[in-house]
Amino acid sequence: MRLRGHKFYIVSGDSATSEEREAERKAYDAVMNAPNDPSSAFLPKPKKLTQLEGLAWVKRILEQTRGLELPGTVQYTLVSHIFWEQIGPWKELALDLINKVARICKQFARTVIESSAPLEVQDRIYGLGVDAAMEKSLKAAKVELDKILRRLRRHPSTYNHYFTDNIQKARTHDFQNRVAAATEKSKTTQMAGRETKTTYDPAKLANALEEQNQTNMEDYAASEALLLYGAIYKVTITLTVLFLQY
Repeated sequence: MRLRGHKFYIVSGDSATSEEREAERKAYDAVMNAPNDPSSAFLPKPKKLTQLEGLAWVKRILEQTRGLELPGTVQYTLVSHIFWEQIGPWKELALDLINKVARICKQFARTVIESSAPLEVQDRIYGLGVDAAMEKSLKAAKVELDKILRRLRRHPSTYNHYFTDNIQKARTHDFQNRVAAATEKSKTTQMAGRETKTTYDPAKLANALEEQNQTNMEDYAASEALLLYGAIYKVTITLTVLFLQY
């Protein structure tokens, strides 16, 4: 789910830490360079998009979902459509997991019967009791999956503070990167005798920060929507994976 669960792998921008970008790159490489396994060869793989390509994709959805929101702001419908399109592979991945677990359970039950029951009654025991129980459990698992998927088709929502934590961390890191870049532009280095003297011009720092402001309202709205989607996606996939595990 974590490796293949998103339709697009969008390269993170400045709001992500270097550790997060490296983890994302390794996860993507792990999927693309995975050994040929017949059981997973048909499973979906995320398509890689640069940050600019990701923003262009979001802007296309923005044009389709535009409502009465002020230019440059984000309405929940935009984030919902991004989320719904990105979780497209979830059903296929979940069904694959359910079927794999069912096959393993059947193989285990068959092994237990073969090692403990007389040969002449093994097939009858399996056919009359075990096989029917396994099929019933498999159908129940698929029904439960349908319930989960129907809930996911609603507008995403959460009361988990991890959502706002993700947003604040991303914005803080983005601001830190902006300040670092502006500080570098305001730096002046001079030789004072045998020593190097470095000074920083506050006016240049302020101007450099102002130059980084996004004046294109659609670009700004798209980047905000991508940030909000990323935060709610992390919460949802974490809770969904935990639910599937138990």
